[in-house]
Amino acid sequence: MAAKAKTYQELSEQLDATLAKLQQPDCDVDEAATLYETALKTIKDMETHLQTAQNKIAKIKADF
Repeated sequence: MAAKAKTYQELSEQLDATLAKLQQPDCDVDEAATLYETALKTIKDMETHLQTAQNKIAKIKADF
């Protein structure tokens, strides 16, 4: 069963949490690399979410 897609708000909160972990003084290099990768994936997911919304709005405007 596929996981439910996260909302933009959930993605934003996930990114905030990841960035907060990166800013901790006890974050070692290996963990930082993993967190950086996670942050980039989250940002990509957020961009996809925004593009989908923009396409939906364009379609609604075209149909109206």
